[in-house]
Amino acid sequence: MQPFSIQCVTCKSKLTVSKPALLGQILVCPKCNSMVQIPESHPSETEILAPASDSPEVSIAQQHDDHTDTVEDFGYTANQISAGSTNSPNHQDASNHTSPGSDKASPSVVDSNDSFNQGTLSDWADTSATGKHKKLLAIFSCISALILIGVIITFSLTGEKASETAINNQDNSQVQNNQPEQKGPAEEDVSTQAKEPNEAKTTSDETSNEDTVDPETEEQDSETPTNPKTPSKLEENTIQVSDEPENPLPVAPEGLIPETPNNPGNDDMPEDLNSVIDDLAPFLNNAPIDVADAAPVAKLPMTNNDTPRAPATPVNIEGGLSFTVPEMDIANPIPLNQFLDFLGTLGNIPFTFDFESLELANLSHTAGVKHNSSNQTIEKILMAVLNPLQMAHQIEDGHVLISAKSHTDPTINTIVYKQDLVDTLKDEETAATLSDIINTLLTTADSQIAKPIADDETGEIFHLEISGNNRTQDKVRQLLARIADPVTGTGSYESRSWTQYQKTLTMDFSNGAPLLQVLIYLNSNSELQLQANWKNIWQSGWTPKSQVKIATADASLQDCLEKTLGKTGLSYIARANGVLEITTAEHALAANQIGLYDISKMPVTKRDALVNTLNQLTKEEENDISIRLIEALPDGRLGLSAPAAIHRLVAKQLKEK
Repeated sequence: MQPFSIQCVTCKSKLTVSKPALLGQILVCPKCNSMVQIPESHPSETEILAPASDSPEVSIAQQHDDHTDTVEDFGYTANQISAGSTNSPNHQDASNHTSPGSDKASPSVVDSNDSFNQGTLSDWADTSATGKHKKLLAIFSCISALILIGVIITFSLTGEKASETAINNQDNSQVQNNQPEQKGPAEEDVSTQAKEPNEAKTTSDETSNEDTVDPETEEQDSETPTNPKTPSKLEENTIQVSDEPENPLPVAPEGLIPETPNNPGNDDMPEDLNSVIDDLAPFLNNAPIDVADAAPVAKLPMTNNDTPRAPATPVNIEGGLSFTVPEMDIANPIPLNQFLDFLGTLGNIPFTFDFESLELANLSHTAGVKHNSSNQTIEKILMAVLNPLQMAHQIEDGHVLISAKSHTDPTINTIVYKQDLVDTLKDEETAATLSDIINTLLTTADSQIAKPIADDETGEIFHLEISGNNRTQDKVRQLLARIADPVTGTGSYESRSWTQYQKTLTMDFSNGAPLLQVLIYLNSNSELQLQANWKNIWQSGWTPKSQVKIATADASLQDCLEKTLGKTGLSYIARANGVLEITTAEHALAANQIGLYDISKMPVTKRDALVNTLNQLTKEEENDISIRLIEALPDGRLGLSAPAAIHRLVAKQLKEK
């Protein structure tokens, strides 16, 4: 026999049949172990016996072998039909639609195939069925449908699939007679391979089974070359529920050889794997899970070191200070910052406040100012106004910096803080503890400014000795006062401004606006006083006239500040008396503030996560950020010296419930 090839529908591999003993048998595919049906005759012989025609024809023998037909629903058997009984009403009806030349032909199966075409099936009617039979048939169909629906609902509630119900319910003959016989995926694929594409759309049942089976349902349940089964259907049909042990599949006999594809590729891959991947894809993402007690993440301001801007063009400070004002008369006091804005406009001079210096010296940038002079330079007017306020001005980096007068002296002084200043200073251990707190929060590890010393007279009482300039001495004095008073000394300027940060407002500068105009708008819509540190802003390449594009809708003040300043390499720092200093990101990261926090009321998990985050930031010191932490002061509070962004992180954790 001349070998010929067939294709396994399951794994799409080609198999060569070389022995005539394999014809008509159902064997195991050597590659995927699924069932493959070998044709009963050589494909060349089939083409000679059954030539192709314009309209597809279905043979009676193929209809008998089709297990999806339900011929036995009305008592007919395959043997009676195959015997060619002329008494059958179906045979008489079919013969009426054949051509006149068919009467002379022999009653062979081939002649029956020629006359029994698809066109006659559409016009065939069951004349032998009586009204009673039709009523019984309708009742039987309704009962079967109700039983089927009940079975599907029952197994859907118990987690079983409907296909398993149809396979295991073999004792219920009524349900099986009205349902297509369940096949394994391999048997159904091979049997449908030999059918014509249009065969799945019609039934070869020679009785009135079309009244009980929906053709559309049968078309969906059956597999054809034009309607292949989806991987999910194949997977359902392969599920077998049985208590008996599985029998091993037989080994493929000799003569059935798998062929190697010429161009193997991804198309040969079974579709079941793609189906499984699609089902599992939603569960394979790496999206973070929102956990209430998750470790907080610090949002640090971004510097523009990667794309630095050239400093803005410096102004002539000396020329501006030497400008003579013919007449100035301010009888009613006005805030100092407004007075300096007026002078800056006259002499084209940018004034900048050192807010930390003013805070440590208990001075304010809004102190009232009165002045009356004639033909005086701006420098003389400035000195006449600042001296009574214990302030001074310095020309620094092309700007005039206003700070506390005492902080302009760089002399290092040594001051002893005796026990009457702090009640707890009564022994060496307490003094050593306080000195460690001061050195940790106010200095780096390389320098020490505080140490305990014994009293000269008694030798039993220890005091604190502080070495540093006036600015350092003021920092120590402020820290000791906050430690001694937990009521007023708890928190930080960022935590006190947190409520103002959360107020919402709308901004629309999508077409661009000067930076100064945007800051004025934010200042007018907030209870905080926005003050620009033009000294630092100017050095980073920004001027009051630099254009900024920003648009927000019902956003918090913090979000507006982040969007406005974050794109320009700027940031903000909360200061005393409700001042919000606008400065560069570099300055905001370098200017540490001290916060003393009571975290005892926080949930344990959330508190531990916050402390772990702060410890990690302290060890890493990313972006040259200096973070110093004391987990527990003598009164249990947490001490933190860090940039303003870290204090905002702590404030957020304390305020959120």
